[in-house]
Amino acid sequence: MNNILIVDDEVFASKQLERVIKNVDKSADITISNNYIDALKQMDEKKPELVFLDIQMPGMNGLKLASKIKNINPKVNIVMVTAYKEYAYEAHQLYVSGYILKPAGETKIREVYDHLRIPITREPDKEVDNAAFVRKMIDLEKNDLFIRCFGNFEVFYKGQPLKFKRSYTKEVLAYLIDLNGATCTTTEICSILWEDEMTNDSKSKMGYFRHIWSDLKDTLAKIGHEDMLFHTRNAYAVIPGKINCDYYMALRKNKDAIALYQGIYMQNYSWAEERVGWLNEQLAKN
Repeated sequence: MNNILIVDDEVFASKQLERVIKNVDKSADITISNNYIDALKQMDEKKPELVFLDIQMPGMNGLKLASKIKNINPKVNIVMVTAYKEYAYEAHQLYVSGYILKPAGETKIREVYDHLRIPITREPDKEVDNAAFVRKMIDLEKNDLFIRCFGNFEVFYKGQPLKFKRSYTKEVLAYLIDLNGATCTTTEICSILWEDEMTNDSKSKMGYFRHIWSDLKDTLAKIGHEDMLFHTRNAYAVIPGKINCDYYMALRKNKDAIALYQGIYMQNYSWAEERVGWLNEQLAKN
């Protein structure tokens, strides 16, 4: 069993990383510290072989803490975890075992294990517990409409990406999926699509949105799924119960769907970043 320490003052980030590590290393015994004092205490008590260490923390930043950890155990593997690239040089000066950017996915964690300065073992990958669920999702992609939100936002119909005539149509659908059945107005959607451009050209943008909405309706009608859309006067929404979607499955507490979430959500749209923190909080409860 591998003793692993995660040090991060952000609880949800720690839980997300813990979940990913557990998917990669079933033998991991993981301890989480949210401050440098407890981290140093755990170094003495748990004697971890691998430490995932956030760089930006109150009281003592991760770079200084890494030096203290090295003094306690020069052979410990330290992997710096951060949302910022600019600390890479300083981290490597400490001869750490890795440097990863948040949010870390399973592929990156496996790379970390494969390149540790002091190798540790992990259980060989077995068929994942949610394999049947993954097969179900693949089957949905092959035979019906399936919407993927974890990672890039993608829309599949019978195994192929669904094509829309207009470039913004897919993003409008993504935004409505994100709202999870809540309605929004034309102005709100146009502000998401064009942001500052709305100030001087709002009427033109709202007029163009009508063409986008028509494209969305027509495209879904051709495959028999127009009923997933809701529209009345100046209110637009989707009907979640009529949609096969990993995001919705996870919100319904489907543990297999939750296991597929690695902290990355609709990453092709900048406005979706605001949802990640909330989603981390919701799924960390499971």
